[in-house]
Amino acid sequence: MKKTIILLLFLLSFVLFSQEPPKPIFDNISVSCSVSYDCPIGVACFYTYKYIKSNPSTNTAKLYNVVIPLNDLQNDVILPEPVDFSSTIVAHSFHGTYWVNFFRSEPRFLYPHEPYILISGTLEPGTTTLYPNEYTSYKPPTIKELWIKPDINAIYEYIAALSQYRGIETEDFPVDERRELDKSYVREVPSLGPSPAFIGSFEHWDLLISDVAKAKEIGWVSDNNLFTAIDQRLKAGRQAAYDGNLNVVNIKLQEVIDLISSSNQSQRKDEFYYLVYYNAQSLKDRIPWPCEPKLTATPDYAKHNVGATHQIEATLINQANGFPLPDQQLTMEVMDGPNRGIKQEVMTDSQGKANFSYKGYSEGLDRIEIRTI
Repeated sequence: MKKTIILLLFLLSFVLFSQEPPKPIFDNISVSCSVSYDCPIGVACFYTYKYIKSNPSTNTAKLYNVVIPLNDLQNDVILPEPVDFSSTIVAHSFHGTYWVNFFRSEPRFLYPHEPYILISGTLEPGTTTLYPNEYTSYKPPTIKELWIKPDINAIYEYIAALSQYRGIETEDFPVDERRELDKSYVREVPSLGPSPAFIGSFEHWDLLISDVAKAKEIGWVSDNNLFTAIDQRLKAGRQAAYDGNLNVVNIKLQEVIDLISSSNQSQRKDEFYYLVYYNAQSLKDRIPWPCEPKLTATPDYAKHNVGATHQIEATLINQANGFPLPDQQLTMEVMDGPNRGIKQEVMTDSQGKANFSYKGYSEGLDRIEIRTI
C-alpha cells in the first residue's frame, strides 16, 4: 500500500509540471468618467474630470496603470505644483498618485506617443475604486482612448511558469515573445479627456460633430432619434456660424442643450451627456468669427551662401473652409540675426499666396517673422 501511494504522488507531480500554465485574464475593464464645471470667484472657470475604474471578478490579473493621452501638456490640464525641486510633477491625494510625462515615450505599444497623465493604483479583480481619480482642465471634453495595463507581476509570474514548463531559465525567455505578450495586455478603453481644440473655433465644432458620431458607434447613445436630432442641429449650427448668422447659432445650440438636458440614462450613457452638454455650452458662450485665418510659410529653414537670395512663399487661408484669402497684406520682417531690420509688405494673390525675398550680406542665422499686420 505504501508503494502505491508513492507512485500516485509521483504521477500527479508529473502531470502538474507537464501542463502549460494558464495565461492571466485581463478583459472587460471599464472606466467611467464624470465631468463638472466650476467658476469660483476670482479664479478662471475649469472642468473637473473624475474617473472610476472597475476590474471584473472574471479577471485573474490586477489592474494597475490608467494612461490618459493629452494633446498639449501645458494647455490641456491644470498642473499641480511640484512637491520638490525635481522636474517631475506629482500630485498627491488620499486616493491616488499622479505623474505627468513631459516626453514622448517609446515603445509605442506600452504607452502613447502623446504627453499623458498616468494614474497608478492596484485594483484587485472583482473590485471598483471607492474614490475617483481626478484632475482639472480649462478644456471641455472630447472622446479619448485610455490605455489600461495590468499589474506587471501577473505577467512576470506567467513568464516564470511558462519558462519552467519549457525547461528554460526565465532570463532566457525570448525577447520578441515577451514584447508581444506585454503588447497583448494593453487595453484601450473609450472615455473622456480634455479637447485639443481651441474653444469656439471651427475646429471645435468639427471635433464635436465627429465625437457625436463616434459616440454612436461605441454605444454611448442608444436612442437613434436623440442622436439624429443632436447631430442635425450641430451641423446646422456650424453652417450658421460660418454664415455669420449668430441668431441661428444660438437657437441651434440651445436646442442641443435642451435635448441633452431632457434625455435620460435609458437613451444614452452619462459620458454622452457630458460630451454634448459642456461642448454645446462652451460653443454658445464663444460664438466664432466666420473667418479663421491660417498662415503658413515655406521653407521653415534654409541655408545659403553669403550674398545669396533667400525666398519665402507664404499662404493665407480661411481655416473654416480651406479657401484662400486674397488681397490681404502680409508682412515679412527679420526679427533677429545679422540681417535684422529687413522688412517687406506684400498683398496675397488669388490663391492666398505672397512671395518674399532678400539677400543676406552678413554671416549668421536670421529669425524671420511673417504676420498678417
